[in-house]
Amino acid sequence: MKLQKKMTRFPLLGEQIEGKWNLKLNREFDMTNDSYLFKTEPAAGRLPLYEGKMIHQFTHLWGEPKYWLDEQDIRNKLIKRGESDTGQILAYQIYKLGFRDIARNTDQRTAIITMLPKGVVCNHKIPTAITYTSKGSACYRSELFFCCILNSFVIDYLIRQRVTTNLTFFFLYQLPVPRLQKGDSWFDEIVERAAKLICTTPEFDDLAAEVGLIPPSPPCEGGNKSLEVPLIKGDL
Repeated sequence: MKLQKKMTRFPLLGEQIEGKWNLKLNREFDMTNDSYLFKTEPAAGRLPLYEGKMIHQFTHLWGEPKYWLDEQDIRNKLIKRGESDTGQILAYQIYKLGFRDIARNTDQRTAIITMLPKGVVCNHKIPTAITYTSKGSACYRSELFFCCILNSFVIDYLIRQRVTTNLTFFFLYQLPVPRLQKGDSWFDEIVERAAKLICTTPEFDDLAAEVGLIPPSPPCEGGNKSLEVPLIKGDL
C-alpha cells in the first residue's frame, strides 16, 4: 500500500509536461491491411519486419524475422498523405523503443520493452515509442531511461493489476512514471546501465558512443552528432 501511494505522486505518462520529456506511442504496419507489402525473402533494399516475439527485455535478438519490406514501400507508407518524400528522416532510420502488445498478467513478465536498431520496421503487435523534449526533439537518453523503468519489477507489478491479455496505449499512458532527466539523481546511472544491456551488437555502436560507453568516432564534417534527433513526422 505504501509503495502504491508513493507511485501515485508521479504524473501519468499521458500528461504533456512542459520542460520534461513526453511519450508518444505509434503503430507502423498492420499484419492484415499491409500484408501485400511483405516479402518472404531478404534482398537488397529490403528491411526486416519486427514482430513482438522477436524481442524481450533489453534485447532485439529473441527471434528471427519472417518478412521484409522494400524501403521505398516503407517510405510511401510512413510519409503522411499529401506530403512529398524529400528525404526526411523517418522512424525506421533512428533508434526507437518497441514493446510487446501481447502482455498477459499470468506470464513471467508482463511489460517487455527494448530499444530497436536502425533499419527495422514493426508490425502492430510491437508498437513503438519515442520520448521527445519540449523542443520537439526525440532524445535517446530518456528512451533508455524509460526502457529501464518499464522493464522494472515495480512497473511490472502495477501493470499486472490492470492488464489481462494486451498492453494497450491506454494502459501505458495511465502509468505514473517519474520524468527524470539529465541533472536529476540516478538518471545517468540508469541510462548507462540500460545502454550496457542493450548495446551488445554492432547495430548499437552509434548509440553506445552517444551515451559514452565507447569512444565516439572522429567527427565528420559538420561537427559531432547530437544526442537529440528531429521529431519524426512519419512516426508521430
